[in-house]
Amino acid sequence: MRKKMKIFAGVVFCLAIVVAIGYYQYQKPRQSAAGATAAYTCSAADLYKQFDTNETTANTKYTGKIIAVSGSIQSVDQSGQTVSILLNAASSNGGINCMLAANDKKQVLSQGENITIKGRCTGFLADVNLVDAVIVK
Repeated sequence: MRKKMKIFAGVVFCLAIVVAIGYYQYQKPRQSAAGATAAYTCSAADLYKQFDTNETTANTKYTGKIIAVSGSIQSVDQSGQTVSILLNAASSNGGINCMLAANDKKQVLSQGENITIKGRCTGFLADVNLVDAVIVK
């Protein structure tokens, strides 16, 4: 009986460690792309075309990396604390959706304005998505 109790206590201890690590990872604050160096620099139209032409190759090349994308603003959407900028990709199917980092909401932006945004690419889902983005210029 004592051996079973030690095994049970060991399993509970390991499970508690796994839960604690998961909770820490979930609650860890996100880092913006402000201090990071862009691995790639391209236009919004070029980036969208690469994903539209061959999504697998583009995912391998860009997903998880910091990218600086230049283009004109198609729309700006602010919903509560979240600001999303859609860059025009010269395609009727989609564009580059940039979710701004929490501390980069101070600038006033207008439709048609040319800007460069740096963010972490998360892949393609109708639009190419950049998260934790910051406005470079």
